[in-house]
Amino acid sequence: MDDFGSPAGLLLCYLLPLYPTKINVWAAIGSQHRPTGRWPAYLYKSACEPMSHSIVRRMRLLDPQLLPNIYVIIPVASIGCGKTTIGKSLSRLFGWPIVQNDDIALDLMNRKAAFVDAIIMALVKQKEQNPGPKSLVVFAERNNHLDTERAQIMHDLNAVLLRYCSSITYICLAFDHSNISQLNGITSRRVVGRGDHHKTVQLSIMGEAAIRDLMQGFQARFQSCGLRLRFDHVIKLYVTHQDSSRSNLDIIIDQLREACPELIPYRPTTEEVDRAFKETILEFELGKSALVARNSPPLFI
Repeated sequence: MDDFGSPAGLLLCYLLPLYPTKINVWAAIGSQHRPTGRWPAYLYKSACEPMSHSIVRRMRLLDPQLLPNIYVIIPVASIGCGKTTIGKSLSRLFGWPIVQNDDIALDLMNRKAAFVDAIIMALVKQKEQNPGPKSLVVFAERNNHLDTERAQIMHDLNAVLLRYCSSITYICLAFDHSNISQLNGITSRRVVGRGDHHKTVQLSIMGEAAIRDLMQGFQARFQSCGLRLRFDHVIKLYVTHQDSSRSNLDIIIDQLREACPELIPYRPTTEEVDRAFKETILEFELGKSALVARNSPPLFI
């Protein structure tokens, strides 16, 4: 029983997925029953919450003889570095889904668990659409600026996915924070310039001073320690000018193709990358224009 803890813990490992509650059962029954060692952690999230029924059920239906290789692209950044622009451009080029933490409702009790669930669901949908042994890729878009955040997402994904795949490769997009003054100047202009075209950081609600304070807080807490120990591949990116996301996109494509050739069997042309990037920027601009139009007073009454 050393691998699973007490009999009560072992029983709960298998019963909890059948019960769709979000209650922290381990807190209710006492930590002495919490499973330890190699327990079936795939049934839980970091806060000991069971996964949703639909994800567990759909993953169990996957063909165990066609286990894919899974690649998780994780940016390590702060606000305004270009995570969304890069993620959406990669999605346009290669069809990889992007899961955004900003899409998770702010009032959820455990947003981290919901974020992991969304990543897993994106992978499950890919597998259902491509039932062969094709590699699965997902872009997990969150700042991940703290080492604890990176540890949490990897722990939770490993706990679930290692039962349903041949391997998991974690790829870090590490945005350089060595020159905070330069970084802050560029990212501040980006974030303030997008106005209210963001789900959580909105100029009309927060004001410019509060946004700058928020960004500086993220930059001050940024941790770059242990990246090469945690990740299988680390791609260093730089925010040195207003359009750095375009040059960073080339860096990512070239280094991914070298490190993981099965993901990018051929190198997109410069024109193809330019088109994907411009379409992403246009998407942002159209969204901003639609937001302005929606908030504008009517011309005629």
